[in-house]
Amino acid sequence: MAYESNCSFYALSSIQTFVGLGSNTEITKKNGERITLTLSKAEAAAQVWSPVRFPGENFLTKRHFERVPEHGRVIHHYNGKSSVVVTEATLVQMDFFLKQQRITTTLYVQRYDQNGFAKDSSLQKLMNQL
Repeated sequence: MAYESNCSFYALSSIQTFVGLGSNTEITKKNGERITLTLSKAEAAAQVWSPVRFPGENFLTKRHFERVPEHGRVIHHYNGKSSVVVTEATLVQMDFFLKQQRITTTLYVQRYDQNGFAKDSSLQKLMNQL
């Protein structure tokens, strides 16, 4: 899945900090027009998208709720969660295009039901192989 987000610009602006922290990051420049950042460890992604950098938002995990009408009011029931998966096999790649000033972030998202079971078994199998 490819997502475009404004938060990635702020994360990329301080990438030099993360390279020195021992995270497995790789920055490549191509023709001076594009910078590519590859993250292969969950710790590096947690540093880039830390809730401290943003107003308390967590971009790596999200809980899902469904609205259920009950006795004239609406109740929110927990419906599962989704989380970004960062491993050697499921890399996070950020492409920063200098001319357009745009970042395209490619990442893997695993979704779980309310009992904690993975909805995408092929991605779970890929994660379990490591």
